[in-house]
Amino acid sequence: MKKLRFISLIVLFTLVITFAMAGETLAAKPTKVTTTTINYTALGDSIAFGIGADLYYGYVGRYRDYLDSLLNTDVNLSNQSFPGDDTSDLLFKVKYYSWVRTDIANANLITISIGGNNILGYASDNYTVIDEVGAQQGVDKFKTEWSLIMNEIRALNKTATVKVLNLYNPYPVDDPNYALADSLIQQLNLESSEKASVYNYTVIDAYTAFAGNSCTYTHFCDSTPDVHPTNSGYALIAELHR
Repeated sequence: MKKLRFISLIVLFTLVITFAMAGETLAAKPTKVTTTTINYTALGDSIAFGIGADLYYGYVGRYRDYLDSLLNTDVNLSNQSFPGDDTSDLLFKVKYYSWVRTDIANANLITISIGGNNILGYASDNYTVIDEVGAQQGVDKFKTEWSLIMNEIRALNKTATVKVLNLYNPYPVDDPNYALADSLIQQLNLESSEKASVYNYTVIDAYTAFAGNSCTYTHFCDSTPDVHPTNSGYALIAELHR
């Protein structure tokens, strides 16, 4: 009789433990179920790097997080952008940096921000002076090198989704340099737009989105003018990528 009672207690104890563990399992936070994995390679300049944003949390990081959370997707991000790079720098990287070429070849998604430094290198005195001749040379260099950059990228990866950010005009409309900057910027934007169908990429239109709102979306109206986006500017660019 005592033996039977002892066995019954063991069975009862086992059932209690089993139901307790089941309760913990049911109450636990659901485990993320990944539907796919995206290899995301970001290329470009200081805007792709995130200069001007708190903790450099620019459009690349924000877009990565959007893909990761809202689309229930794991994202492997490799950000190969670097502040100050122009088209010559990017062309050199995609041709000769083995790790950049590997990231491009393995990518499902590529974003690019380049061209601003082709012009900004010829602006001085807190952007109040623009060397028009030099800036036009920077534009012409962009027109020559952009196709070379895309040739390299598409030779490495023919199927990846590619999104190219065009240039916005950071100058307020009433700034004396607005018209000159706009003329230069629109030449670059026209080049990237015309090549979109050739290389199968999507143009992300920051130019239109920022128009008339440079003091909100960039730091240009700060006490020390800065052409880079604010947090809200980066958030807008990330949204445009969706």
